[in-house]
Amino acid sequence: MQRKFGDNSQFNHYQNSFNGGANFEDIFSHFGFDPFNGMFNRRPQQRNRDLNLECVITLLESFTGKKLEAKFTLPSGKKQNVIIDIPAGVENGNTINYPGLGDDSIIGLTRGNLHVTIYVNSDPNFERRGDDLYSNVEINPIEAIIGCKKKVISITGETSFLDIRPGVETGVEYAKNGFGFKNVRTGASGRLVLVIKIKTPKNLDKNIIDQLTEINTKINKLWGT
Repeated sequence: MQRKFGDNSQFNHYQNSFNGGANFEDIFSHFGFDPFNGMFNRRPQQRNRDLNLECVITLLESFTGKKLEAKFTLPSGKKQNVIIDIPAGVENGNTINYPGLGDDSIIGLTRGNLHVTIYVNSDPNFERRGDDLYSNVEINPIEAIIGCKKKVISITGETSFLDIRPGVETGVEYAKNGFGFKNVRTGASGRLVLVIKIKTPKNLDKNIIDQLTEINTKINKLWGT
């Protein structure tokens, strides 16, 4: 059985975290315990059952890593607290395994394992693609023509400036190696990729429109159109 929980990242804020408002203290109540389980199987049960949890975190938390506390009741009735160490770079759907922290109902059998599956919420300003971190940088058409310097805020809140060349087109990418997600297997970090998006201003003043019209006429003469 699996239950999904998390108000972005918190295990212990469980009241509003489960589907249907289920109580976190009863997370494994539906596992039950059948004393005859395995009695008629060809192979006897070797250990107690595994338990499964699902945790929801933010994209920022998956970038930086995070430690969380899980509080729940085992099928045996015992209370259990577990510190979940989510590594930087964890991907949506990854499962963290904790041997020996699962069911302990059947005395004499090895405890089951605990499996924690991580789900990462989407972010309005950043997107993960593999180990690369993508973000859009919006500029207006004039800035695209003459070039500009734009302030960029990273996913962790640091500020830097991006020099955009004159004549840039929408969709052009500027990449910085080593500023993306850390790969949990290799330890290498991906790229930060900034994608140029040319955004047309709306509701411009008539005087500005007249000036732009004059500039456009000059540009068309240079192009011979």
